[in-house]
Amino acid sequence: MHQPKGVESETLVVMHDYHLNLASQFSTRWGNEQFAVPDPWFILNYMARNHDLGWQEFDRSPGIDSETGWPFNVMTIPPEDAASIHRQNVARNYAFHAYAGILSALHITGFFDSRHNMCSFVTINDYVDKYPEYVHPLVAECEANVERWKAEVASSPETRDWVDEERLWTNYRLLQTYDMLSLYFCLGFDERIELTNVPVANGTTTTLTIEPIGDGRHRIDPYPFRVAPLSVLLDAKRVRQPIVDPAEAMLVSPAVQLEYVVEPS
Repeated sequence: MHQPKGVESETLVVMHDYHLNLASQFSTRWGNEQFAVPDPWFILNYMARNHDLGWQEFDRSPGIDSETGWPFNVMTIPPEDAASIHRQNVARNYAFHAYAGILSALHITGFFDSRHNMCSFVTINDYVDKYPEYVHPLVAECEANVERWKAEVASSPETRDWVDEERLWTNYRLLQTYDMLSLYFCLGFDERIELTNVPVANGTTTTLTIEPIGDGRHRIDPYPFRVAPLSVLLDAKRVRQPIVDPAEAMLVSPAVQLEYVVEPS
């Protein structure tokens, strides 16, 4: 993921681990009178921090996009490589817990249908038509895994309620919300956006708006965190061209840390 800095020979590269760290900062502070704390909390907090667990190897040596001269990102990576990484995401999260595997598989398939009709923010719906030979098998595999792992979770008296349809989709949408809030900052958005169908405490959903108000501060309405204002930190690599060896560039490029503050309207 890149945050262009207005300098042709320089950009900020946000590695997936940095994106996940920011998503976790949001998840661990989520919840107030209007917004319910996720349940099961340990799974949702784990997933906020690990939902892109398959990208570590890619981030260490991402390859170079010949059209831009910058490292590949999630939108420009060759589709065959992306499909392999998505499968690795799901497998690694399932290894933690079958419920994490379910949420991971739903997270992957949601890329291709507006996050299962939740929100259109940072999706790749067009991949279904552009790369059907990679998308269709991946989606079919994920859907089969979801059904198999739902049965696994339901087989235990302690976890069977986790796969209740309403509860499962609430947790999926919460995970997407943490992901999208992180992506808003990772991708350097400087405009007002809406995140639709965000779960609230009474079992319904609402639309979150987030907008910059200057000096690294951003306003969120309605406000979903128990801390106000909330300061969060985002790490990034300051990468410069020309890039000869992408692995070396990602290793030696200096790290920077950006601070953002989110507050109620």
